[in-house]
Parts: sequence; C-alpha cells; structure tokens
Amino acid sequence: MVTTLIAASIFGVGQGSPIELAKKGIQASAEASQKDYTAKMSLFRDLFNTKLLEAETHFQKAGFDLDKTRAQSKDIIERISKAAPRQRSSNPKDLKDETPEWIEAAKLAGQMLAGLNKVAPEWHKDLGDPIAKVFGAGLQYTPTGGWNTNPGQPPEPNDPEPGEAVQPPVESLPVRFDPYNQLLSAPFEDGTSFPPVVNQLGPTVDRRTGRMYVNMVAAFINAQFMTASLHQSFRVPADARVIRAELNFAEGPHWWITMDAIGGYASAEAVVSLRIMDGATVVAEDRHSAIRVVTSVVGYQLVHGVSRRSLRLGCTWTRPVVGLDGTYTIAVVYEGLAGAGGFAAVGNSGGLRLGGVRVRSLR
Repeated sequence: MVTTLIAASIFGVGQGSPIELAKKGIQASAEASQKDYTAKMSLFRDLFNTKLLEAETHFQKAGFDLDKTRAQSKDIIERISKAAPRQRSSNPKDLKDETPEWIEAAKLAGQMLAGLNKVAPEWHKDLGDPIAKVFGAGLQYTPTGGWNTNPGQPPEPNDPEPGEAVQPPVESLPVRFDPYNQLLSAPFEDGTSFPPVVNQLGPTVDRRTGRMYVNMVAAFINAQFMTASLHQSFRVPADARVIRAELNFAEGPHWWITMDAIGGYASAEAVVSLRIMDGATVVAEDRHSAIRVVTSVVGYQLVHGVSRRSLRLGCTWTRPVVGLDGTYTIAVVYEGLAGAGGFAAVGNSGGLRLGGVRVRSLR
C-alpha cells in the first residue's frame, strides 16, 4: 500500500493518488460548508422577513405605495449588483456614493425612513436580532443612524489584529534535500476551483504561481459558496511521529466586501484553511475566518470592509503508527461566502499568493 501511494505521487496525479483522494475529501467538506451556510441564510431570511412585514405595515400607515416601493428597490439593487464587479475599488477611500444607483437608493431610503419614523420611531431597536440569532453573539454591532445594524469596523489595511505578530518570511531551504524539513512551494502539484468563472465572477487558482482569487456577487434571495484550493503531496520518513505544517504568504492576503441594502439583509465571509490530509481524511487543520461582515437594513446602507491583516496558519498531527514511510497531502483552501435577501446586494472579493508551506517531521 505504501509503495502504491509513493508511486502515484511520483508518477502523476492518478485516480488513487494522495492528491485525488484529498480532492475528494475537500469536495465533501465544501459541500458540507455550503449546506451549513445555506441553512443559516434561510434562517436569516425567515427572521428578517418577520421584521420586514412589521415595517411594511408601518409603511402602509405612513401612506406608502408598497408595490411601487418594491419595484423601485428591486430596480436599483439589480443595477447595483450588475455594476459591482466593474465599478468598485478595493480601496475603501475610493468608495463614493456618486453613481446614479447609490444616489437613487439614498433618496428612496430617506423617504422610507422619514415615513417610518413618524408612525413607529422605536421599531428599529431590535433590527439586529436576526444577526445575533443566526451568526452568534461573537460579532460586534454598531447602530448606524438608529435604523440598521452592522458589525464593528474591520482591521485597517496592512494592520494586524491587536496582539497578533506580523508573519516572518519563509526561511530558505538548505541545498541538500532534508526529508525532516521540507518546503512545499510553487509550482504546486495540483489546484482546483468551483464553480466555473462566469462573467468575471467565480474562483480562480494558479498552481504555477500559488495564486488564489475569488470574486462573487449575490443579490436578492441568493446564497453563494465558492472555493479554490492548492494541493501538494509529501513523503515523510518511517520514524517520523509528529508532522508540523506552517503556511506563509508571498503576497496578501487581502479581502474586500461591499454591501448595499434597501430593506434587506446580507452576509459575506472569507475563510482560509491549512490542512494535513491522509487520503480523503483531514487529520489536522487550522481554519481562520479572515473577514466577516453581516448587516440587516431597513433604509439604505452601503457597508464596506477591507482586510489585509497578517495570518499565521499552522497545524500539527501525530501519526498513530510509525515504522513505515508515509505519503500525505498539504491542502490550502480558500472559501468565499456571500448571501443576500430582500432588496440587497453583496460583493465579496479577495486574493492571496502562497509563499510556501514548511513541513517538519519530528521523531
């Protein structure tokens, strides 16, 4: 069995190779994550819609034509979602509400909120409840204008989180190969992404350079999950008991999220994980949520979040049996999530380039 695994790793990515088995495991994990996120967004929708129905009752009392307001909101959000991949900058300082869609949204929201404030000035206070119930109390919320709830500000570009050390560069390998101290770097053995890119939207991966990128937009009732991953098999000596993997980035990582909502809700997140895999099984993993933004709005809100903070990913696995050489797989997985409901649109983009994965084998 050991000979078969080693041969598969040396002679290509075969059907039973460590890489192909790892890809099956990654696919199964992605399907589970997608199912979990879809369930969360469905619950978010149900809870928010209850609040929205209350708001519509108040709008009717204030004299609003609900059909006309819905049609206006739908038209504006539809145009914003189509323009999002082309018009937005990754620098939050460049985001300006000067497009016709943003001006129209702000004007319509002003009218809606003025009417709502007259008939139910206290209605907005628990608007953030759906967020807390679905995504947990760990998120921090800051009321904006008293009418919507959004998370606290993400880290400033290029600033690590408080107490987080800046990641050091990957040290160079000695000229002679050392099976107890390996550096896995580009070109990587294999890379995959799902779903396919359509109209500049989707995940991309380049195994030759170690780059991964995700660009996605969700609008109205929609929940999307995208993934990109890079894989590299490696062999450890027979007497290796503990395997330690540490990931370093050559560029980035950076993420950028924007949300527009006129009576709607939205969620977006970027997750990066480093995995040690034995066949299709994840035996060790370090998984980080790099940025997450959630909002629920009645009125108009443009939310943006940018993060270029340093990430330190590392994981350790103790082999249950020693005495035989082993061939395993390192996988770096980038997951993008974006969902919206009501009259809302969300864009989630980000990218990174791997510098290498240091693998140390300890006796």
